[in-house]
Amino acid sequence: MDLTIKEFADSKGVTYESVRQLVVKNNDKLEGEIYKNGKTYLTDKAQEILSQNMRKRNVTIISNSAEETESKKEIERLNARIEMLERKHKEEIDQKDKALAEMQERYNKETAEYLEKTKAFTDEIKSYVTQQAKMLETQTLYLEQKNIAEKEKDILQERTKNIAMNRKERRKFLKEIKRKEKEQNQ
Repeated sequence: MDLTIKEFADSKGVTYESVRQLVVKNNDKLEGEIYKNGKTYLTDKAQEILSQNMRKRNVTIISNSAEETESKKEIERLNARIEMLERKHKEEIDQKDKALAEMQERYNKETAEYLEKTKAFTDEIKSYVTQQAKMLETQTLYLEQKNIAEKEKDILQERTKNIAMNRKERRKFLKEIKRKEKEQNQ
């Protein structure tokens, strides 16, 4: 993988200037293995050539041992801080996951209870509607029968009235006949 001069220097723990000087001194060996694309890049082969030449020469190392020890301590401190923050973050996530799971369980339970009550209520409404429909049907039949009975009553009253009138007329007619017979007999 191609690297910039700075990336190569960082990977080897040397200064940028040391690598630049090596590139200048080995320019003839590195021909075609270095190119520019905004920055100067080293191919894999150029990196290999520079690595071999670094071993032969004394290249300036970035840090001395005191600075290195201090840096290592700082890195360890930062790593410990990172681990502590990661644990704390994991604990917070675990707590939130647990709270979320409890909320989900409570929601599911309440939803199930609500659905059960809704079903019971729906069943009661169905039963009530069925009962009301039967009562309405019974009332409708009763009213129909009552209407029929009233019509029959009216018809019977009319017939009775007609029969009664016919009797009166017959009596009247018979009385008239008897009266005429008496008159003739006299």
